[in-house]
Amino acid sequence: MLKRHDKMNKGTRFYNCDFQVHTPRDINWSGPKPVADEDRNAYATRFVLACRQKGVNAVAITDHHDLVFFFHTLKQPHKMKFTIMATQ
Repeated sequence: MLKRHDKMNKGTRFYNCDFQVHTPRDINWSGPKPVADEDRNAYATRFVLACRQKGVNAVAITDHHDLVFFFHTLKQPHKMKFTIMATQ
């Protein structure tokens, strides 16, 4: 039987984070700009999967004056153990 202290965190943990992420809604975005909700959800799904494949554990979406893609990204089922923040 495991004792309570056996389940505790044994020390410092490090996470790969990117706190300066822009989406197609940012005014300086140079790629395709999805407009329909279906396309935005598809982009958000690809974005979260790409982050997880690269070992990124958390991002902050920093589009200036716009939170549209933040909400699309939050809806993604692939965000398990993935933190998404919004900053302006």
